[in-house]
Amino acid sequence: MEDLQYLGTQISWVHFLSTLAGLKYAMNYQGMSKMDVALILQLEYWLEKAMRSYDPKGAKQLVDYINGGLYGGNDFIYHYMRSTNADFIMLGGGKRAFRKLPELLKKGVVGNDEYHDYKDVLMKEAKRLNCTIDNLEIMDDHVNYEMPW
Repeated sequence: MEDLQYLGTQISWVHFLSTLAGLKYAMNYQGMSKMDVALILQLEYWLEKAMRSYDPKGAKQLVDYINGGLYGGNDFIYHYMRSTNADFIMLGGGKRAFRKLPELLKKGVVGNDEYHDYKDVLMKEAKRLNCTIDNLEIMDDHVNYEMPW
């Protein structure tokens, strides 16, 4: 029998949830086959399973973010994701940080105060720097992106 080598990567919960939100939003504008839809559903299934296996209590609060809580059509989803991810990483990882994710992710839910407050921050920064929001980059030199887990 031949040994199999498994390769992988580390990805934060924030990256995965934001990417899934973007993919699901794009599904509305692309021709999707039944296989495409099945693959997205499979991603959702495995993400939810991973969350529940990691921390059932914390996962209960995050399921809504898998099921469309984040606004995938946000023109600045990258900025929202980067900011939320920096906040998450600064919490140091672990179940304590995982359980705070629902609060951090509110920033990406269209229509709530956190969403609008962060958009205001982006607009003010773009105006101050005389550029567009697309040209902004988060200065997160102080964040250690080496995953703590």
